[in-house]
Amino acid sequence: LILAGAGSGKTRVITTRIAHLLKERLAGPSEILAVTFTNKAAEEMRERVGQLVGSKLAKEIALSTFHSFCVRVLREEIVHLGYRRNFTISTESDARTLLRRSLDDFDGHKDGFDAGIYLQEIGAMKSSGVEPEKYRKAKANESAAKQEYGKWLLDVYERYQSALRAANSVDFDDLLLLTLRLWRERPRILARYQQQFKYVMVDEYQDTNRVQYGMLIALAEKHRNLCVVGDDD
Repeated sequence: LILAGAGSGKTRVITTRIAHLLKERLAGPSEILAVTFTNKAAEEMRERVGQLVGSKLAKEIALSTFHSFCVRVLREEIVHLGYRRNFTISTESDARTLLRRSLDDFDGHKDGFDAGIYLQEIGAMKSSGVEPEKYRKAKANESAAKQEYGKWLLDVYERYQSALRAANSVDFDDLLLLTLRLWRERPRILARYQQQFKYVMVDEYQDTNRVQYGMLIALAEKHRNLCVVGDDD
């Protein structure tokens, strides 16, 4: 765990560490995974690694956002969760449309409810690793308005997920949640990824949510080479 402030060279730590692992033959490029949080940051990291080890080697490293890495896993393995490999990824606009349709199924009970609030709540639940079957009730100390939404949240969440599933589609948060679920339900699949990635690195570690943390711990369990850099402020 490496903690340092903005502009102090955290990303450089990751890129030079990758170069060191390759130079010292501690790992091949396909045995290294480095993840961050935006496509721009991932591309910048790849460029920096390329400057140190050459662009050819840099292209062989799994260096991406968490979500892109999960897409790669799910394109290969999502059939084990009952989806087809050609699943689509819903945009925020698609997700709002599906959620509004889910609300329409409640015979006017939720007239005037904001679909955006439900999407926000469902996103927060998914980021915490909560799937519909694990959801029980709204927290007692929530505001009256939030409790009003909370009364329907489980039903809306379940119908929204059913609509996604029927369309062979996943939303952005599902990419993470389904990958973690896949690994928990299919230990042999997880074991393959554990075996492959000897070294796992994370930039901007302070931005990880509970699901991403669970993925990292699962993935690094075999080799126990997990290096993260972040700003704790």
